[in-house]
Amino acid sequence: MAKEGDTIVVCRFLNLGIDMVQLIKLIEQLKLRGIHLQSLNESFDSTTPMGDLFYRLMCILADTERSLRRENTLEGLRIAKEKGMQGGRKFIGLNKQYQIIAPEVKKVHDSMMYSNKTIREIFSIKIRQYFTRY
Repeated sequence: MAKEGDTIVVCRFLNLGIDMVQLIKLIEQLKLRGIHLQSLNESFDSTTPMGDLFYRLMCILADTERSLRRENTLEGLRIAKEKGMQGGRKFIGLNKQYQIIAPEVKKVHDSMMYSNKTIREIFSIKIRQYFTRY
């Protein structure tokens, strides 16, 4: 177990098996504990000014990566919505008894006057999973 003042040396960051965001979090946690990180392949040493610069650049790149992922996700959701697609798990379907009462259950649930437990009792819904699919 590393302690304050120790230096962890890796051949390259890839050997840690983590992405850039996780690497930044790791470096931050190590800094808080007074532990240094050194990578031989990337010429990174957290104790030097160049190591600090490299760390700051990684932070900028990770932030950009997060922003791009978010934009791509939102764009994909927008396109799916335009195509009429709906997210979430595929609906398997209900047996005939629950198909008949589904609209009524939804109406009562949306009124927010009753708890889920009370609604299940009112409509004699014995299996919880059927109710939560509405």
